[in-house]
Amino acid sequence: MTAIRFQVLGPLRAWRGDAEIELGTARQRRVLAVLLLGAGRTVTVSELVDTVWGESAPASVINVIQTYVGRLRRATGDPSWLRTTSTGYQVDPDRCDLDLLDFRDLAERGQPVEALARWTGPLLADLGPEVRGSAQALGVARERLRVLDEAAELALLHDRAAQVLPHLRATAAEEQLNEGVHAHLMLALAATGAQAEALAVYADITGRLDDQLGIDPSPRLREAHVRVLRQAAQPPPEQPKDFWRGRRPPPVDLVGREHDLDSLARLLADHRIVTLVGPGGAGKSALAFALARRSRRVAVLELGPLPATADLEILTGILDVDDLDDDELLVLLDNVEHLTRTAGQLVERLLGAYPGLTVLATSRQPLGVSGEVLWDVAPLAVRPAVELFVRRARQHSPALAPDLVLAAELCTRLDGIPLAVELAAARLRTMSVRDLLDRLHDQLGLLGGERLTLPHQQSIVSSVEWSIALLDEHERLLLTRLSVFAGSFDLRAAEAVGGGARVAELLGHLIDRSLVQAQRGEEYSYRILVPIRDACRALAGRDELNSARDALLLHLRSLAGDSTGTELADRLHTRFADLMAALDWGLRPDGPALREGVELLTLARPLWDRDIGQIDAVRRWTGQALARQAELEPELRGRLLQWAGRLAYMADRLPEARDRLTRALDFLTDPAARADVLLGLAAVSDVLLDDDAADLARAAVEAARRTGDDARIVDACAGAAVILAWRGHIDEADRSVRSAYEAAEDSGLPSDRCRWVHALVALRAGRLAEAGQTADLVLERGGAPNTVIQAQICKAWTRVLTGLVDEALEILDEAAELSARTGWTTLVPEILETRAHAHRRAGRHEEARAALVECLRAGLPLNDLGTLFRAVHLAALMATENHDRAAETLQAMAVTCRARIRYEPWPLRAEDVSGWEARPAVAVPPDAAPRADLVGKAARSVLHHFS
Repeated sequence: MTAIRFQVLGPLRAWRGDAEIELGTARQRRVLAVLLLGAGRTVTVSELVDTVWGESAPASVINVIQTYVGRLRRATGDPSWLRTTSTGYQVDPDRCDLDLLDFRDLAERGQPVEALARWTGPLLADLGPEVRGSAQALGVARERLRVLDEAAELALLHDRAAQVLPHLRATAAEEQLNEGVHAHLMLALAATGAQAEALAVYADITGRLDDQLGIDPSPRLREAHVRVLRQAAQPPPEQPKDFWRGRRPPPVDLVGREHDLDSLARLLADHRIVTLVGPGGAGKSALAFALARRSRRVAVLELGPLPATADLEILTGILDVDDLDDDELLVLLDNVEHLTRTAGQLVERLLGAYPGLTVLATSRQPLGVSGEVLWDVAPLAVRPAVELFVRRARQHSPALAPDLVLAAELCTRLDGIPLAVELAAARLRTMSVRDLLDRLHDQLGLLGGERLTLPHQQSIVSSVEWSIALLDEHERLLLTRLSVFAGSFDLRAAEAVGGGARVAELLGHLIDRSLVQAQRGEEYSYRILVPIRDACRALAGRDELNSARDALLLHLRSLAGDSTGTELADRLHTRFADLMAALDWGLRPDGPALREGVELLTLARPLWDRDIGQIDAVRRWTGQALARQAELEPELRGRLLQWAGRLAYMADRLPEARDRLTRALDFLTDPAARADVLLGLAAVSDVLLDDDAADLARAAVEAARRTGDDARIVDACAGAAVILAWRGHIDEADRSVRSAYEAAEDSGLPSDRCRWVHALVALRAGRLAEAGQTADLVLERGGAPNTVIQAQICKAWTRVLTGLVDEALEILDEAAELSARTGWTTLVPEILETRAHAHRRAGRHEEARAALVECLRAGLPLNDLGTLFRAVHLAALMATENHDRAAETLQAMAVTCRARIRYEPWPLRAEDVSGWEARPAVAVPPDAAPRADLVGKAARSVLHHFS
């Protein structure tokens, strides 16, 4: 199974792993639906336009489709599932899971009932008629009817009408004039003893046929009617008497298990021994008893209270095997995990002696008998877990109305384990959800209490203790060491942290005992549910946990050293929770693993660049490391200072950034690291609008060339091109872009960074078509959020400068949304600056003025001097065009700034600022004052006049 899953057989939904993906606007969802309905073939652009827009398609519809496709690729986190072809787009079935394809595969393999189980509601139930009424959607509906017809025929032939009855009811409700579906529904109802309802179905459809179509029922429908009448006239077969031996707990309202119950009922109809396996507290017993209540004849044997020494004779005596009647009897063996071998012997004896008998067992591990079918009872998803929490909370106190957002956070923290959720709900009598959440990490005893149940089901800790007691010494040690993982882990990580030669074997034992969950797919991963993990940590010795934490830090350090760039960011992103835990551990005050912690922190730069939302934690770790920098060897100290300088730059603490980077050069001897620092200093100088920015950029390129590292040359040339372009050195910037492309091509590196810089340089050179096409390439392929946003800004500029203002504003809205969602707020001033230019070009002066004011307010706290410099010139131009009384003052300020700063006020042209130099000088900071003071004063003056 791949990481990305799509659902169209019901409401349109998508998931990456267990997390649901937000699919965007209604029209974007319709585009996705058309693509998914055509999975495996090319869906042409014209097909998308005809289906989604019809006659109302805008002139820019192709660009809109490209935008939607780019958003969908970014939302899923993996663009490979959707390929671009020469005429359109193609969903790759090998790169995603799609329920429609599963449905077709099962139908082709002769499993129609299983195929129908993939439907969760009407096709694309949440979308409008544009897609649901399309030829593709109608074709899928016909496929469903064909499979349903086949499933109903088989079910009626083999006396299993109950299996298809829910599907027939649902389809009949949608297809109210379909006589074939109603004929099968009537026969299935009659086969399950509901002859009266079957006759009512006939009366309803014949009435609709007459009222709406004016026709009589078909021969097929009449034949079904006759068969139902004949069956109704026959005396019912004699039914075996109801029978229940053993404990029969009162019914409970199971939440989120409806699909499990239906699927398990079908399993029990086809197999004689089914075992429900899962971790303690997952709800195996509740599910088993709910399933047993569907049977007429049940014998229950509870093994939980029995000692582990109980033998076969004891079990057969309690069950009173010799007195059993095998006529449709279901034997329920509950809580088997400590007696699996003996219980297995009992099952083999029962199945051999009684051909009509079926066994249902609950256990934390399989019984290991021949023919055993396993059903994993997984924890609840967030939504049903919250529903369970609210229901149980109101049982304890009917007036309670828990905050649903906090309840969802709590249920996620408890990993959806029903026992943990119910115990937490009981605590609401004494504390709030927030108080409970704040205390769970170190007070697991809160999830316990007096319950009329087995001792090991009294609390989460007792449940885990019960499971651990069944392990041998080696299994217990591995479980303890694996409990340091905060998220999922793979086999390599388990071996690195677990130590020893038998990790793979022992991990299999822990999975069989439901203490570790296996997430199966192309690549297997594993995880320990949070309550089980926390209980393991609480029961473990400190020394063993600390040793495992050291091993995890070393493993992640090794992992980070094996790759770079996007590959490294992807690797670490999937292990983010463990990465944070490892850095907390390695960089703690007085911790002995400072060196490894600093190495991991600095090597993870590609991840920090992409996941800027974690910047507060990164700053904290960096501060802790800087406090102990004197303990590091010079080269690593230089790398730490280099990273701290970059971090200060990202936080717009520019003087600090310059100081850190300059000091880093005192410690670094590695040519590659020195080249990186020079490029960083050039970037700082660029933002500060210093005169040496272009010279530093050129020096960085030369230093990078000396390393012979193509990736570093790409970065240096691309960075230099940006700096040179904004200072008007267009020819030199073009050469730098070409050098970046050549280095990327020589080494087979991706050209994503080159492309957005190429787009910017082409834009500054006035080559608008080239700039727009290159920006589109960036957006098509996706990338880091800042790269995508910069490409969106560049594309919007091409639209502004060609008069397509409304299209530009739509692109800028998307950029602003992505900026807010990903935390890249440093680009907001540029977005607002471009928006102000767009409104000005459209003659919307008030909107332009408002956007410019927002730009200045956003840019001043960020010290975004380049944007502020350009905004001051735009303000002077707008004031001049509108005959504003502040025009001369603003012109003078712009002239003064330009006299001190060698920077271009693009996109203003010479004719736009003609005559401004004649304005009298205004009071400005002295020549020795930083340029930031000059630009800041000018920007604040604009705000004063414009606000």
